[in-house]
Amino acid sequence: MITLVENLGRALVVVFWLATSAFAFLSSVPFAYEQFIAPRLVPGLVEFAQWHKWIAVAALPLAWLGVRRGLAHPSARLVARVTVALSALVAVVLPVAPPLAALGPTEWSVVASILALLIPAGVALTDLLTAPAWSDEPAPDRTGADFVAALGAGLAVTAVYGVRGWTTGAADLAGISVSLLVHAVFVSTVFLVLTAIRGTASARGLGAPGREFWLTGLVVVGVFAMLLLGVILPSLSVSGRSRTAAAAALAVTLALVLVARGRHRRAPAADGVQTALACFVPGAAHGGSVVVGVTTWLVVTAAVGVGFATASSVMDWSFVLARMGAFLTWLLALSGALALPRATLRRPGAGMAFAACLALLTAHHFLVPPPGLAAASPADRYAVVDPSFRMLREALRPPTPSDPNFYPFLQRNTNLGRDIDVRPVDISLAPLTGPPAERRPHIFLFVIDSLRRDYVSPYNPAVTFTPEIGKFAAENVAFQKVFTRYGATGLSVPSIWVGGMILHKQYVTPFAPMNALHKLLAHENYERWMSWDNVVDATVPHEHEGPALDTTRAVKDFRFCETAAEITARLDDLKPGGRPVFAWALSQDIHISAITREGAAAIDQGDYGTFYQPYASRLKRIDGCFGQFIDGLKARGLYDDSVVILTADHGDSLGEEGRWGHAYTLFPEILQVPLVMHMPSWFRDAHDSHPDALAFTTDITPTLYAMLGRPPTVPAPVFGQPLFWPKGAPPPQRPGDGHLVASSYGSVYGWISGDGRSLYVADGVDFRDYLFALDGTPTGQAKTVSGSDRQKGQQAIRDAVDGIARFYQFKTP
Repeated sequence: MITLVENLGRALVVVFWLATSAFAFLSSVPFAYEQFIAPRLVPGLVEFAQWHKWIAVAALPLAWLGVRRGLAHPSARLVARVTVALSALVAVVLPVAPPLAALGPTEWSVVASILALLIPAGVALTDLLTAPAWSDEPAPDRTGADFVAALGAGLAVTAVYGVRGWTTGAADLAGISVSLLVHAVFVSTVFLVLTAIRGTASARGLGAPGREFWLTGLVVVGVFAMLLLGVILPSLSVSGRSRTAAAAALAVTLALVLVARGRHRRAPAADGVQTALACFVPGAAHGGSVVVGVTTWLVVTAAVGVGFATASSVMDWSFVLARMGAFLTWLLALSGALALPRATLRRPGAGMAFAACLALLTAHHFLVPPPGLAAASPADRYAVVDPSFRMLREALRPPTPSDPNFYPFLQRNTNLGRDIDVRPVDISLAPLTGPPAERRPHIFLFVIDSLRRDYVSPYNPAVTFTPEIGKFAAENVAFQKVFTRYGATGLSVPSIWVGGMILHKQYVTPFAPMNALHKLLAHENYERWMSWDNVVDATVPHEHEGPALDTTRAVKDFRFCETAAEITARLDDLKPGGRPVFAWALSQDIHISAITREGAAAIDQGDYGTFYQPYASRLKRIDGCFGQFIDGLKARGLYDDSVVILTADHGDSLGEEGRWGHAYTLFPEILQVPLVMHMPSWFRDAHDSHPDALAFTTDITPTLYAMLGRPPTVPAPVFGQPLFWPKGAPPPQRPGDGHLVASSYGSVYGWISGDGRSLYVADGVDFRDYLFALDGTPTGQAKTVSGSDRQKGQQAIRDAVDGIARFYQFKTP
């Protein structure tokens, strides 16, 4: 009983302080802080920060339990005492000055992240120092057994994902066969690593188990560091040496805790490899009954693999969950296979093992085709449902040829930290002098977060669940070829207000001098009804505002129907000749995180065919409420003299090629958005438009300038232009032969050319590039990137990024 309580206390205190370190680290990252912590989009993070000081107090006795045995052990006494003393110190200090809730994207958060690791590191060292002595018996030759264990792990992982894909109808025999051969390469690699560890450790004779343990521990540390630094950090757009060092410290501490715990688990005293991996193996799989061991091993491996794969199929952030699941599934599968009772392993000789390894590598070389971009082959289609196969194929893909300075250049111009001082540039789209315009219609700007173009009927005849938006578009102008400038909210929304692209920083302060729409509304004496979220709050001044919208709801709970109803209820209070109203709303109904929090299920029993039902059903609800809002305007006689704009800040990936969400990617389904505009009849009668011409969300603000009698002048090529022009006049021409687009959160940039028919993407996170023919379909057609495509695309992106830096008077470090 005491041992159980000790183990539980140790686990809880370690998890608590590792979570503390992770929270502090996330707070230090501008993207994570601005997009998740500050707007309180993840309730668990907020509650953890609020309760942290009291949990730290409760963790004090748990820390004592975790190192209790070390207090009586001569070798571990000092470490154990320091660990308990640190726990006592923070238990006293934190209730007086709790730092967690006050952390932000500064170096202090990085320091806090590293300091929080001292206690779990102390627990791990105590485990190591109180472990039993190593056996001095000679180690037997385990070459054959290691090969069979590695092969068994590969077969288990392949089977887990293969069975899942087969049962869901997403896999066929051809795809699974290619997956098996690709996994064989990794099996061979694992076997060679195990052989190297055994050989290195036994080279000096006695004491080999201890050397095996430490060498295996280093490999585990490397695996966790690779997972954190190579998978998780890029998805958070982390940059800077201090943050990278803090992340590495977190990975090392986590690995050390797990490996150290293995010294106290059931493992052969003469096998340091198994001992180092023992913490990843359920107790029932250690020795004992063959049936129980094998069953437990397979069940645990399958549960982790299927669990992560299922979660990532609903919501993933650039395949982070899928990749984490693949890493952990492999770790569990290999650890369990090594721990299975030896009687279950038919051990070949060392020569046979190496020959089999060579045969597997040869079969892969001659039988596996190179990976493609589109879901054309069985292997490409199967990669969507097997994250392990997908990750291994990506690792085996030859690196993309590139100018060695290009991706570093992108990274230096992306996610500029708060420590980089950038002064705002005063942006003027047109002179704002004299009295307000004679005719100032009410303006209602509805931005539906993550709304895809192909999910609304004006752009896709197969859509039957947005009849009100379809009717609205038929009466007005639905621009058919519209792109967002940024692939996520963080910079897309500010770019709408600016009317052009901005420096890749969240955010230049003060932002007001650059906010062209705010300047226009202020000069024209509009009363603003704003739905305030963290992005708008940081970029739009609190001036000339009327009563705010959505004040009783958290940002994550902003819903279109509630916001539209709130606006409609205020319309009766508008007085003829009074101040005109500008209403802004950014609803979260169909954001992938909102859908996931609500169970990732449809909200009605409608038939949505092949469309993603949780998304389509919520869009149907939005459509009904939008129709009611338009009817309300018409019933009050306000519609004809109002501006109503329906658009999106970006689109979303909803399972295409296994992609979910928007994160830092720039695939066509994320960049292509709807834009439907109702303009007052007096303005439409005097102006022309070209609904089929290329357009951007950054054109909204210049269009409003033109509507209010202030024709804008484009200050730089990355700014928008009016979508309507006086009848008889030539339409405005966009400068250049292509247009820059970018991720809001990572060094991923794109170049749209050919009048919106071609998209080149340079991914400075995964160091890949893509080329798409934009043919009107949601995902476009993936094409092979030629050397000429790459050279032209990268040069165009470099020139455009340099142009933005020059305009905003920023010198690239």
